[in-house]
Amino acid sequence: MGKRFLFLTICSIFLISNLPNLYGQTGKTYKVGISVWTGYPTSVKGFKEAMNAGGLVEGKNVKYLYGKSGLEREKQYEIARGFKKEQVDLVYSLTTPGTTIIKEIMPHTTPIVFSIVTYPRM
Repeated sequence: MGKRFLFLTICSIFLISNLPNLYGQTGKTYKVGISVWTGYPTSVKGFKEAMNAGGLVEGKNVKYLYGKSGLEREKQYEIARGFKKEQVDLVYSLTTPGTTIIKEIMPHTTPIVFSIVTYPRM
């Protein structure tokens, strides 16, 4: 499990740090949705630190939209629909049930970085 986590972390950092290059835009403020099913503040903190390390700084060139469903499936659907309406550039999602809902609602072109997921094909 440790090697898989390390691999996913490296891939996530690469994706995040290359957002400006992937989209071919500079000077843009990116909208990033962060959806947490329950707590996990250290995971969100690590994600934001990786974003900062990649040059994407809150208040400078990235705006975070937060959603916390508190284990409520319908609330998670509302969060996902809100991210879709806001046309976020990327979603960071936590837990298997939360990520499954995000994946269901978001357009296939929106990158989803996920963590604390045990079976993402659910």
